[in-house]
Amino acid sequence: MIKALIFDYDGVIFDTVNIAWDIVKTICDRYCKRRIKTKKEFFDVYKKNFYASMEERGVNAEDMEKLKRDSIAILKKKHPKPFKDIKKVMNKLSKKYKLAVVSSNYTDVMKHALGKARILKDFHLIVGAEHEEHKTKKIRLCLKKFKLKPHEAVFVTDTTGDIKEAKKVKLKTIAVTWGFHKKDKLLKTKPDFVVDKPEQMLEVLK
Repeated sequence: MIKALIFDYDGVIFDTVNIAWDIVKTICDRYCKRRIKTKKEFFDVYKKNFYASMEERGVNAEDMEKLKRDSIAILKKKHPKPFKDIKKVMNKLSKKYKLAVVSSNYTDVMKHALGKARILKDFHLIVGAEHEEHKTKKIRLCLKKFKLKPHEAVFVTDTTGDIKEAKKVKLKTIAVTWGFHKKDKLLKTKPDFVVDKPEQMLEVLK
């Protein structure tokens, strides 16, 4: 029986593709030895863990901490909008499941945006980049906090990298098609479910 849903933040709850493009390009220009020049290169960053991708582009440990600080400073000035119907769907899901967010974004930034969108109250746990860089560890943290086994939770994401990380923890996955990666790319990683709009999450979880 499913008892918890663990959500990615960017591209799932909030429409942040353009915001992320601006930020990632800016910070990569500062700290990457191999800069991001095209949108394709940008989306490819999310084929695996974001910070692993930054390391591959030549960001060392010291600069990674600077990259994080710069990202937080920029993100605090942004005002992302939740996707249509997300608030309604999260409210319904929170009545039946424990909800968590795990993200490469930062906890304070996410809490602020979730609060403005009036859905912060629907979430029991928010785990950002300052806790762990890898989604597998964040997912395990959620399971530990909720006292659940992997088969009792589902991970909801919009990127192939996240699907791969969730599978390492043996979680079922819901891929959403309104975020960073398109449906054809998501299907290649064989998620358990694919949804084209938020309301469909209610249907596949029945």
